[in-house]
Amino acid sequence: MANEAQTFDIDALDEDTRKRLTALNSKIEHHKKRDTEGAFELGECFDEVAEVVGNDKDCETWLEGQFGYTDRHTRNYRSLRRLKAFKKRCINAAILPTALFKMAHADKSCVEAVLAEFEAGRKLRVEDVTRILKGNDAESDGVMERPVEDIPGMKGFEKYAFHEVKNRSERLKELMLHILTSVIEAYEPKLRGRALVKKLLRENVRLQAEETYEILKTTIGSFQRDEQRQNAMGHLNLETPTNDGGWSKVLPTLWSLRYFENVSSADAPEFLKDKAIPQLQWALGLSDAQIQDLFKKADEKNNSKQVVKKEKPARAATKETDSPASSSNDTRKDHSGDAPIARHDFKLPDFMMRGAVKVATSTADKEDAA
Repeated sequence: MANEAQTFDIDALDEDTRKRLTALNSKIEHHKKRDTEGAFELGECFDEVAEVVGNDKDCETWLEGQFGYTDRHTRNYRSLRRLKAFKKRCINAAILPTALFKMAHADKSCVEAVLAEFEAGRKLRVEDVTRILKGNDAESDGVMERPVEDIPGMKGFEKYAFHEVKNRSERLKELMLHILTSVIEAYEPKLRGRALVKKLLRENVRLQAEETYEILKTTIGSFQRDEQRQNAMGHLNLETPTNDGGWSKVLPTLWSLRYFENVSSADAPEFLKDKAIPQLQWALGLSDAQIQDLFKKADEKNNSKQVVKKEKPARAATKETDSPASSSNDTRKDHSGDAPIARHDFKLPDFMMRGAVKVATSTADKEDAA
């Protein structure tokens, strides 16, 4: 061992403490394991040294003087105490110390994500681990990856399930945003004293509400035996969740939007305002300001439709006024006023006109011959 000067007097320690520090020195000096388990053991030894010496700075100085470990090495190994809850899994996955040092400074969810990759059979490099901890998918160059549905074992199934739930979540977000936007566009006229058009909303959200309902129910529901056939094999039914959580409350709302014709006209506005909009806002995690923005866009969209609708009769009237007049017997009354509207004389297509001339000529020739 090196005999560097220390920042504390080892002789001032009591006999038991000196013996403990000497034993730790011997353990560290003869530590040869460079695997995952060895990294955790070395970190625990360094923690003990810090406890005996008295503070972290003196610990780092002591270990550098005695064994040549830099302060960075010491801090890295001591940081592994943060992975104590994952120690057994890390050892089983044979994660290298350099990757462990990265994981020690991440939150639990990120550590779980890295462990899931290792436990699924992936061979990750340190840079792959770093990408996952930053929230990105690991793409290991030159590593042949199996399709997620082909990874064996329950860990493989967990990864497959996670992959499917992620896809479903993305689809749910897309569907629910469409439904929420349509609901707000349908309800917005009520703020201006106009009527809610149930049929239009039903047509806009029927299919989306059906798909959203089925995806959500399949994801959070559970299979249960039919009560009348509990002793028979099979007859499993997908049951709606019985808990009172927020997601289970969204299901009946989606069902009502799916069959919106069954919601009475009197109850429809209250249902949209008090249930549909707040629950979809909760499910999408939107703020009140974002909901206000959607109402603003709905107002602009609805008003633009009204302007276009008002302009159409004006253009039609102008076109009809410019058309050539026909006989007085070929007129009809406009529902919007008393002025008659001229109707174009019907004109035969060219090929029919040529046929009519040919028939007339043939008839005339026969009469002359007679």
